[in-house]
Amino acid sequence: MEDNIRENWKKFLNEEMTKAQELGVTEFPYKIKDENDNQIYYETSNGYWQKREFDKNDNEIYFEDSDGYWQKREYDENSNEIYYEISNGTWFKREFDKNGNEIYFEDSEGYWYKKEFDKNGNQIYFEKSNGTIQDDRPSNGMEDNIRENWKKFLNEEMTKAQELGVTEFPYKEYDEKNNQIYFEASNGFWSKREFDKNGNRIYYETSHGFWEKIEFDKNDNQIYYETSEGFWEKSEFDENNNEIYYETSDGRIKDNRPKQ
Repeated sequence: MEDNIRENWKKFLNEEMTKAQELGVTEFPYKIKDENDNQIYYETSNGYWQKREFDKNDNEIYFEDSDGYWQKREYDENSNEIYYEISNGTWFKREFDKNGNEIYFEDSEGYWYKKEFDKNGNQIYFEKSNGTIQDDRPSNGMEDNIRENWKKFLNEEMTKAQELGVTEFPYKEYDEKNNQIYFEASNGFWSKREFDKNGNRIYYETSHGFWEKIEFDKNDNQIYYETSEGFWEKSEFDENNNEIYYETSDGRIKDNRPKQ
């Protein structure tokens, strides 16, 4: 007697149906993209799902999966990332001046730095939470070589748009499949993405040092995810694309692999 078994289990576990289950989807992985070709939903045959939200500039502002992990981001009107937080409580925030210069950074570990810029956009003051200070604020109107000194101090390199002499922002590049692979704002903030041959995003990086890398198997199942903060998750799938193993860096494990 198997009648109502699924329904009884749903009541026992207080389980809700996934989007694919509600729609009666039978082909996996199931994906939904928005009007700008951003993937906003992904689900595998075993019920594991991910959802994403994007702002009007195609910046990813929210990520969540069925295991409870989430990320949220906020951007200002110039696509500067001003807030980032993940489900383990880690966060950072930034402030920018009217010219798009980053003037403050702080994270959940207590680390911070602040900057000042002159009217020409040259960085003239830098201070961080360990007491380091670099003060090149001019006295008697003397500003010669400030920019060059800062380039040496920070080991700064030019951005792609600066190298190309771009004057209209935001600057974007797309691959042959119309996936956005590069974005740069007028203040020098940039992000870059890489995609595999099936259109899956496998790498993301920003000029602030944050990165994500993702691996997929031959059936487009996501088998690995890692961020620059040290969080990772990995999965294994059987021949029917059912997830049979899941593990994360914070100790979560689901093991449904067949017993030997």
